[in-house]
Amino acid sequence: MWKGSDYEDKVWKLCASLKVGDEFSIIENVAPERREKFIEVVKYYIDHRCSDSTEIELNDEYTKIKKYLK
Repeated sequence: MWKGSDYEDKVWKLCASLKVGDEFSIIENVAPERREKFIEVVKYYIDHRCSDSTEIELNDEYTKIKKYLK
């Protein structure tokens, strides 16, 4: 697992804890001043996570993430 700041670890754990089909609204749940960092961590998670046959996807507007089966 990637070792970052406490905030980065929190975002990583959120991504890992989502169930298949779950959608997380960045706009509703992440403070505006943290959104850029949140999205950066999610992108890192997407690029570097060892697969458990699921993937996280950011929508085109970077306002939501969703977990789905590969």
